[in-house]
Amino acid sequence: MARHSLNPYVRLLRPLNSIMSGFGVIVGSVIVGAFYPARLLLGFIVGFLISGYAMVINDIADISVDKINAPQKPIPSGLVTVRLAAGYAAALAVLGNIAAAFLGIVPEITSLAFTALSYAYSFHLKRLGLAGNFAVALSMAIPILYGGIINGLYTPLMLSLFFAAIFAGTGREVIKGIVDVKGDSAAGIRTVAAVRGAARAAKLAAALIVVAVIISYVPPFLGLAGRALYFYLPSITFVDLLFIYSAIKVINDPSPTNSRRIKDRLLVLMLLVLLVYMITGVIENVV
Repeated sequence: MARHSLNPYVRLLRPLNSIMSGFGVIVGSVIVGAFYPARLLLGFIVGFLISGYAMVINDIADISVDKINAPQKPIPSGLVTVRLAAGYAAALAVLGNIAAAFLGIVPEITSLAFTALSYAYSFHLKRLGLAGNFAVALSMAIPILYGGIINGLYTPLMLSLFFAAIFAGTGREVIKGIVDVKGDSAAGIRTVAAVRGAARAAKLAAALIVVAVIISYVPPFLGLAGRALYFYLPSITFVDLLFIYSAIKVINDPSPTNSRRIKDRLLVLMLLVLLVYMITGVIENVV
């Protein structure tokens, strides 16, 4: 199905991103060995709804930029008014935080904190460039940690994925800055690409991706063993090689067109990483 054929309110959610956020909570829970269906469902709902809120509020804040970079989006194209989008975002945030309340006080506080962070990013932090990139990456990684938070459990494997996701996510956001450099420059958003140029942004993004790859090799040194290790090492190595390949490609060609391809590819690779960690968690805790 073509992207433009989707309902505009569904498009505002950026379904793949929001599903990945919900899925990240499930992965975090599985990694720590918590298999409680009700908590997994609620965790997914919180991740999905708060991510959806973040996507909508970001599009509201970015309307002037998107008129240049992505005029086909629902808000700049006029398919959804700012007022309706704001009501939609508020509903997503309220429902997400109500769901979090059923998981406990710490999950609720965490959900509220990242609701606030999403707003701060969209209207303030984004203009700071790299700090805004980090805020987005943290929001992408927090569902993994949230899987531990809702169960009161934390393991080295989960923390490894959490920190790897932060570095890979920051790298992806730096690359996104190359894609959006025209609109960002016009709006005064100080991304690395807008301030330092696409070539330097590509090199920084590649370095961040390499750090994420290095972090992915920490689990074997922190207790991962047996069949879990034999699955994890070849699987993560395969995905890591694709990450390295993508990093090289963006350095060799830091054009907006190629950067868009790399940005989209990295999202798929991050989903593969989630699957590798989740299966590893199942093997380690169940098999």
